[in-house]
Amino acid sequence: MRSAFLRISFQGFVGAGLLGLCAAPAHALCSAGSAPIVADLQRQVLDDPAKALKQIDKRLGQQELGQPKLGRIDRAWLYAAQALAYSTLEMNAEEVRAAQAGLRLAPSPKDAPHLELLAQSAFGQADPAALAPLRQRIAAARRFVQPNSVADICSRATVGYLSEEPAEALREMSAAYRMAMQQGLEAQRAEIAIDLAGLLMQAGDYDQAQELIDEGGRWADSNGLTFQRASIAFRTGMILTGKKDYAATIPYFDRAYRLSRSIGNDHFAAFAAMSNCQSYVSLDRFEEARRACDDAERLFGDEKMALPRLVAFRSRIALGLKHYDEAAALASQLLDGPATRSMGGTTPYLTRAKAYAGLGRYEEAYADMREFSERFRKETEASKTRETASLRTQVEIDRQVDRNRTLSRELAFQSERARYERRQVGLIAGAAATLLILLGLFLWHSRRHQRALERLASTDGLTGIANRRNATERGAEALARAADARAPVSVALLDIDHFKQINDVEGHASGDEALKTLAAILKSGTRQSDIVGRWGGEEFAIILPGIAPGEAVEVVARIRAAAAALERPLRFSAGVAAAAPGERSLESIVARADAALYAAKANGRNCSVIADAPAPQADRRGQDGASSLEAAA
Repeated sequence: MRSAFLRISFQGFVGAGLLGLCAAPAHALCSAGSAPIVADLQRQVLDDPAKALKQIDKRLGQQELGQPKLGRIDRAWLYAAQALAYSTLEMNAEEVRAAQAGLRLAPSPKDAPHLELLAQSAFGQADPAALAPLRQRIAAARRFVQPNSVADICSRATVGYLSEEPAEALREMSAAYRMAMQQGLEAQRAEIAIDLAGLLMQAGDYDQAQELIDEGGRWADSNGLTFQRASIAFRTGMILTGKKDYAATIPYFDRAYRLSRSIGNDHFAAFAAMSNCQSYVSLDRFEEARRACDDAERLFGDEKMALPRLVAFRSRIALGLKHYDEAAALASQLLDGPATRSMGGTTPYLTRAKAYAGLGRYEEAYADMREFSERFRKETEASKTRETASLRTQVEIDRQVDRNRTLSRELAFQSERARYERRQVGLIAGAAATLLILLGLFLWHSRRHQRALERLASTDGLTGIANRRNATERGAEALARAADARAPVSVALLDIDHFKQINDVEGHASGDEALKTLAAILKSGTRQSDIVGRWGGEEFAIILPGIAPGEAVEVVARIRAAAAALERPLRFSAGVAAAAPGERSLESIVARADAALYAAKANGRNCSVIADAPAPQADRRGQDGASSLEAAA
């Protein structure tokens, strides 16, 4: 189990109020080959990583004491196990050094531990720029693995974990999980289930995430893996934190704490204690929160990574105890430090605003409240999640509106008591400005959601490309422009060969994957000005403005070559038709391309046929080609 889970998850700890909705890569047992020399050592890492590291260091040290020499591949595997142990203990620099030492012994993609060492090197990287070449090397090394093997399954899970795109990560991890299930690989399936749960937690699907976490937990319990059981308890607490059931989180964080201390892993125990501190703060149990934060700080020792989070919690504890001077000072310390940007920096402003209000420093309170609102707006704009996240953001905005209204009432009341008329006017103006900003945010999100719905209406739900209606409308516009300029336009209709056989033999999931794969190849193989759409079933259309039929056949040939080079090759037939000079009826061109497609099918499939050139057309600018084609469809 990767302790990189903690490293990643704490980046949004204070701003979001959640700890660790990211998963850790499950490559401890889901490795590229687990040679006999390290199979038991890797299992020990999930039970007691510090103890396992001593065993690994001893095996490597024997090579320097005149013991029988190990082969380079066995030594490379030992370095892979050492990197894993360092990773679990949050020793990232040591993890990367161990992985690089192993790669020097196993530099070829054909070497069994090569993929495992590349993954360890990527997981330990603190520099995001260093990940891109490592992802490329992992993708290149995957060409040498046997399909449906452990190496294939686990390296696919690694690719998903390292992906920058949430959709790709979910697709790769889900595929790896299904493959492990089909192959009966219980350990790999359990480990990948834990990682997949992390992706679902990020998407807000806590119930499904809990089912996968429970699956990993049953496997950890049956194998007596202490550290893994601590991690499972911790993640369950995180799911309950996401649901805001803070009282229910405490027993799980306590269990993670006890199990970690039992094997001497104080670093993980410190994270559990800090998570309990957060839960106690959320429950307004401030004295218990203070004790938990003190315990976490003691266990972290010289570790500085968690210090800003502890300061943030202590400022909220001081505010809850009405120690306003201390709360303002701690919030200022946090805002003046370098970690503010990485944590979002919104909650400290709100905490300090409330502390200033308690001290009667109303102008400073309003300044912080306006800064909080502006930063909250920018963070909301930076969110890249789609429909679910948009709704979640809208709910969060409503919550912030209520918080700001409450604070405004408190400040107005204090201002009246102090009879500072000028400050009172400033407070009212500030409250109005804040509400206008939040109202603007609400309207902006509403328009954004409407645009998202419009995109859904014009996009094919399976492949993500334009649907038939959208492609028809855009194609008719492109044809009209070409007719005005007397420029060429070509239309290609593609139909996957033997698609029914794919569905019948391999299942509809494989058929859906084939459609999505071909759609991606069509997008990457055409220009931005070209129009690519799903025409229906397994049939796709490409509208190529400015392209003559001969060039269109070359475009289709390149796409055919890319589809044939896939791990599971795809073959298709194609019909190509060109617009006559001045022609404005997209329906007629598509009909000619469709006839050519049927000719390609009749000629043995997996080929392209160009339709006969039509007679020149009169310029009929009043004809609406899009509407006539849509009516025919």
